[in-house]
Parts: sequence; structure tokens; C-alpha cells
Amino acid sequence: LIASGSNGCNTEDTVFFTNIIVQSLTSLLPSACQPSKLNIGGAAGIYQVLFGNINKLSGSATTEGNQDFTCEAYTNINPGDNLQLKVNTSGTTPEFVDAWIDYNNDGIFSISELVYQSPSELMYHNGIVFTITNPVLNTPLRMRIIDDYSQPISGPCATLNNGQSEDYTITFVPSTSPPIVDFTT
Repeated sequence: LIASGSNGCNTEDTVFFTNIIVQSLTSLLPSACQPSKLNIGGAAGIYQVLFGNINKLSGSATTEGNQDFTCEAYTNINPGDNLQLKVNTSGTTPEFVDAWIDYNNDGIFSISELVYQSPSELMYHNGIVFTITNPVLNTPLRMRIIDDYSQPISGPCATLNNGQSEDYTITFVPSTSPPIVDFTT
């Protein structure tokens, strides 16, 4: 087994294991677009994202701008799982937050792939993402989270007034749990 990405996407190491599941992030399609930003300054931005096994701290839109964390922040989930998404933004400015998952892996976030919207709120944006039951399986998919404090977000490639975007990797894997028996005799 040659494992890539232990300290970033461009690193490799060789180890020997048996009976493992392999996940390759090399097949993640690039996004067809990136949000642009009009203003730089202020405390607006995404400071933390929690989703599945993702727990990513980051800086403000001013210090970091748009970020691609797909190589370092990823999670495996089962199709149809309902997972909590927590996004922490500035504690001084109310911000809008939206999230998309590129379910069909075409590099384009469609309106049907919008999985979360939060109105202008201060700091804590929490909600449940109801994932679809038939996504592309065993393939890294892009999840994009965008915040903006001065206006509702118009789409995954929006021109942001004061905000930023962050991309993560989601891989849907088949459930290995037995079905839950739900009947009576």
C-alpha cells in the first residue's frame, strides 16, 4: 500500500497492511467555479466547521480568503444519513451561511445540491444535512460552505461582499450495519 496525503496531498509513504479499505482523494473533481470577493477586511469568515469526522478550525475571510481543505479535511458517511452541520462564524457580525454537496460529481453545484442555508446569525450556525440515498459511492465528492455577512448568498460561485468559501471532501460509503428490524408479528 502506498498512502498519499498523510501530511498534505503531495506526500507519500509506504506501509504494509492487510484487509484495509482504500480511499483515494486523487479522483476529486475540481470545482467548475470559485466565489469571488469584493471587499477584504473585517472579522467575517468561517472559523470552524464540524460535519461527520470533519472538525476544521480556520481564520477569517481577511486572513485566509477562499480555502480548499479537500486534502486535509474529509469524512466518510452513509447514503441517507442525517448529519449535524455546525459552522462557527464571527462573534461580532451576523453572517449568512450556505452549504452544497456535489452529489453527482460533475464539478458543478446545482440548486438541488444545496444542503444547508442559515439566515443572518451571529456566530453559531447549526442544522441537519439530510443526505440523499443514491449519491455516487466510494468516490470523493466536494462539499462547499460559504459565508457572507452583508447579503444572502446567491449561489456556490457567488460574488461575496464580505465572506469566504471553504471546500471539504465527503465520501459516501455503503453501510455495513445490518438493517433495523421494524415489524411486529
